[in-house]
Amino acid sequence: MLYRTAALLAALISSVILSATISTVYANPAARALERLEGMKEGTRRANRIMGVNTRRVPWCGHAVKYAVRKAGKKPVASYASARAWERWGKRVSKRSIRRGDVVVFRSSYSKSGRHVAIATAVKGNKVKVCGGNTRDRVHCGWRPKSRIVTVRR
Repeated sequence: MLYRTAALLAALISSVILSATISTVYANPAARALERLEGMKEGTRRANRIMGVNTRRVPWCGHAVKYAVRKAGKKPVASYASARAWERWGKRVSKRSIRRGDVVVFRSSYSKSGRHVAIATAVKGNKVKVCGGNTRDRVHCGWRPKSRIVTVRR
């Protein structure tokens, strides 16, 4: 009887711990918003409607981050279309403290501004996994080196 009670208690505790871990890892609404859109191609009616612009004609990484930030119940930066504008949003966080849902601004050789903005979804060593718009002409999630990060905002 005592063994059975201890086993049930251990199962309950591990279930609670697992549930708390899963909800912490997956709960961030900003990260989930873009993960759910992963693969959505630019120029489609859906992409244009969600982002609020013609995604074939304008750089739209800032629009994707605006969408995610609003899904998290926060107010986006006023000039959200500009990746550089996100460098002043929220409060600055060190690269060592990146969390799921943080806004990450990178150096980019592909944009006129030299910047790209996305939402952090995971961190592993010297890399951060981000989801954002206007990468490979779609919403894309992938790993980037932390060395390319300009700033992290929360």
